[in-house]
Amino acid sequence: LEISRTHTSDLLHPSNRTVGIVGWYADVLCNSLIADNALSAYSFTDLGDNWTAATLQPYDLILVDEDDGGITAIEAAALRSYGANHPVILGMDDVVALATNVRNDLYAIFGVTTAQNADFTFGSLRSHPIAQGLAPIGAVGGENDYFQSAGAEWVARDPAGRSFVLAYEGASRAVIMGEKLSSWYDASPALVRNALFWAGASWLSGAPDRGTVAPGGRANVLLTLDATNLVSGAYGANLYLLSNAPATPRVTIPVTLRVTGAPDCAPRRSL
Repeated sequence: LEISRTHTSDLLHPSNRTVGIVGWYADVLCNSLIADNALSAYSFTDLGDNWTAATLQPYDLILVDEDDGGITAIEAAALRSYGANHPVILGMDDVVALATNVRNDLYAIFGVTTAQNADFTFGSLRSHPIAQGLAPIGAVGGENDYFQSAGAEWVARDPAGRSFVLAYEGASRAVIMGEKLSSWYDASPALVRNALFWAGASWLSGAPDRGTVAPGGRANVLLTLDATNLVSGAYGANLYLLSNAPATPRVTIPVTLRVTGAPDCAPRRSL
């Protein structure tokens, strides 16, 4: 694989990211995100409830906006299979009420364990891309879930230090929020936007994204990095090269984008 480098002036906007939305409240979240001008680089599709692995596979990223304890064993297994190579963002309460095998599938995706119930009250935000630029978050629905980390980083906590929003760098990026996503979006649209930007690494794209290379040959892949809608900070992502090569079926190429600068603005004075 040969990666061609480009100058900043040559960078292009990323092509549309296809996002499938599943769960009991998928239609509510889908309508909100379609109307959000900050997410115009994404194409959202309401896939409804009762999904399977085949339902998820065509999409670049999956959002789950589910009712309390509403994920079935088939749905959880489909998410785990999909999450091995694609980002997933889940919002749901009452994870603790799920069957053990269902909880274990979800815990593996999101790098968490031991979901418990409590009402979310804003306490603190971690220094994480998902939290950048966020104002304090108000109440989110009714009773919510918080989680113990098993590798995930907390993003939003209550004053008692309980983690209600966590981000995980596992096989792929994953974010879990302890209430349905549409409620988190109502409370803090920027939180859901940032989670989408981070999980999907929307600033990074490559073309072509597939092809055939003869033995001993090479192919050029042009990477595009786009800082639109990103605040200052460092953003990391992994580029995966998948092939049928027995020795190296998956090659991981880390990519870092550093965004610098601040808005140039000043108040107007009027007399």
